[in-house]
Amino acid sequence: MSKPYIIVHMMTSIDGRIDCGMTAQLDGNNEYYATLDQLNAPTRVSGRVTAQTEINGGQLDHADGPAYDHERFAKHSDSHEFEIIADTHGKLRWGKENSTSHPHLILTSEDVPADYLKSLDAANICWIAAGKGHIDLKRAMTILGDEFSVDRLAVVGGGKINGGFLSAGVVMKSACW
Repeated sequence: MSKPYIIVHMMTSIDGRIDCGMTAQLDGNNEYYATLDQLNAPTRVSGRVTAQTEINGGQLDHADGPAYDHERFAKHSDSHEFEIIADTHGKLRWGKENSTSHPHLILTSEDVPADYLKSLDAANICWIAAGKGHIDLKRAMTILGDEFSVDRLAVVGGGKINGGFLSAGVVMKSACW
């Protein structure tokens, strides 16, 4: 088992809120992205809210239907660098995958409707379903390393996904400067 080396890279305001529109106006915004580039972590993980705001154009769909109900993954790309989105309940809707340098990969729980995963397959989007009721980040990272050959990634999304990685024990060391 080979889990990727994980870096939690975040910028927030003094009140703890992470708001992309607000942080883009801060003096440190350029340094944030320059530092991120220097970390050599081409695979990046964002949470659902960040993805809804910045990546998929805000398209939401509250699909119902029977849960997928088991662990599995779909690899529709040979890339080793991804734009990963954590979407526990499969709320974000995606168009056809068109990125060749950093294709999308969706992390979701096994409780996601099976039709959601079929829609990702139809759009040629990679996905990993791991965990009941929540995304099992430890298991998802093992699949990401073993099956998708990702060896280094940066968690750049909002507070929930950053906190999820830290509290799940997936990130073994942390440093602030």
